[in-house]
Amino acid sequence: MAVRTPSFISFALVSVFMASTAFAEPPSGNQQGYERTNEPAERRGPPQEAFDACNDKVEDDSCEVETPRGHVISGVCKVPPRGNESLVCVPKDRLDRMKRPE
Repeated sequence: MAVRTPSFISFALVSVFMASTAFAEPPSGNQQGYERTNEPAERRGPPQEAFDACNDKVEDDSCEVETPRGHVISGVCKVPPRGNESLVCVPKDRLDRMKRPE
């Protein structure tokens, strides 16, 4: 069986290159604003703007939060289920997920 030398060499070079990139180490340092650590990620919770939107309001009042990209999200002021007594603006499409323990 005759093997075409140029196509076989091209295939071999591409295979070696792809295999070497699969085992390459990730870049070191803080690139794109992320830092790799061995510690578990912290849960962030609602942004401060969601709490600010419910200042001077009572539970079940309507509220709006502007996102960093300029979108306005309509919601309802609720007390978070995990011990925080400050009201937070919860988007209307997330209300069914937010249940307070009894």
